[in-house]
Amino acid sequence: MELSLLYYFKTVAEMENITKAAESLYISQPALSKAIAKLEKSLDVTLFERRKGRISLSAMGKVYYEYVSSAFQVLEQGERRLTELKQQSGDTVAIASPVAGVLHELIYDFLSAGEQVQIHQFLYEEHILESELLSGALDFAVTPVTIENSEIEQIKLMEEEVFIVVSQNHPLANGKYVQLKEFREDNFLVDEASFDQKIIKVLCGLAGFEPKILLHSNEGDLIDDAMRNNLGVALVPANLIYRKNMRGLRALRATDVELVRLLSIAKRRDRHLQSNAARLYNYAIHYFKNLGRELDEYFGREFPENEFAGRKRLGINNLKE
Repeated sequence: MELSLLYYFKTVAEMENITKAAESLYISQPALSKAIAKLEKSLDVTLFERRKGRISLSAMGKVYYEYVSSAFQVLEQGERRLTELKQQSGDTVAIASPVAGVLHELIYDFLSAGEQVQIHQFLYEEHILESELLSGALDFAVTPVTIENSEIEQIKLMEEEVFIVVSQNHPLANGKYVQLKEFREDNFLVDEASFDQKIIKVLCGLAGFEPKILLHSNEGDLIDDAMRNNLGVALVPANLIYRKNMRGLRALRATDVELVRLLSIAKRRDRHLQSNAARLYNYAIHYFKNLGRELDEYFGREFPENEFAGRKRLGINNLKE
């Protein structure tokens, strides 16, 4: 049954005048009379008693009106509740990443700019991140992982180079340029807050060896201390090196394998972001694109490119720029 027919019925019942009801509904009187007749035919009852110049509810119509009126009251309550929820959700923004540290500076910069927005920030594993985006619990996420789901849209923010970080006492620490394959005998320390150990194995595989993973942890301080004590080496994204306390550590640029991490911003494709979430979403896009250029300039000065034309590169999915 068409909801419009029920609304027409409710309006006529309340106004008891077909002409005035038609005017309030912005339809013609014949069209309204035809709609009421259609409803009566579908219910197989007479809803109105028609007398000269008057129309009023029949006994059956009075019973039916109570149910129809109640139904529209419930629908109106639902609309009001949705409005409340939209206003409440508009006050807060929920964002996440599967890797630690990615969102810290973004949030700090955004709030330091004077934005009065309540932000809920989470660190989720990849599968939970996808689930929370799809459920609507998250407004958006910033991730180095490509989410293979047609309901999720991802926009490329930046590519950042990944460097090999070693203790200042490591035999190769005095140079700036190395080949990743030179570390085939070293132990690798995997900071899972930045990389999955599968990525480390793939990257080292491009250099022709299987890495010996001594430690994997999501606590960056533990990895840093292990590196400073020359217990192993780690692959670290440029962004973290840029902000990390590098005391006792050295960053080296690989010349045989181009190590990169791609960051993207992801949200459910059909999600309409409320004003605060949309503001942070657009801020994040500009922030990371600017950060990417800043990192390129900084490391371009610190590590001028040599002849790297032959570097092998891990394939990166084509995301929309």
